[in-house]
Amino acid sequence: MFDRVYACADQPTRDAMDLSYLAGQRPGDILRFTEHHIREGALWIEQRKTGARLRIQIVGRLKEVIDRIVARKQAIDRGETGTIRGKRKTVVRSTSLVVNEYGQALTAASLDNRFEKARIAAGVSPHDFQFRDLRAKAATDIEALEGMERAQRLLGHADASMTKSYVRNRLGKLVMPTK
Repeated sequence: MFDRVYACADQPTRDAMDLSYLAGQRPGDILRFTEHHIREGALWIEQRKTGARLRIQIVGRLKEVIDRIVARKQAIDRGETGTIRGKRKTVVRSTSLVVNEYGQALTAASLDNRFEKARIAAGVSPHDFQFRDLRAKAATDIEALEGMERAQRLLGHADASMTKSYVRNRLGKLVMPTK
């Protein structure tokens, strides 16, 4: 479902999906990521809901995504994109990492609308896949590869039981057959 929605999404929505999955953060938190959060090779964040502070190393796929975002924003600065009939729509762009085609920060409502359009185009039901599911997918994938402690740290949970609920709810409970 992720791949189907991603294929139908516009670039700002893809950026948001990538950041949410790779950083394992809530939609509201990824919309708050700015260029100022990038220091010393890491993405320094403070989660709005819990106040947990994290430094997510900018390596691998996350580095590729951030480099792509920076390159897209630089193209907007040069006037190569973000124009209407050859004229710039805006001369000031946001320092946010998740920006629209004109370099302005995406709002939660705008991201919701864009994600919904991509989901409809992909033929995916809102009951089957929501943007917030990317956090649970991140936890599940990390737990499978590197263990529960790594997933707990990425999500910023103080207690492993919360991380376990994310992973368990996504995979379902592991049970034994009757015989």
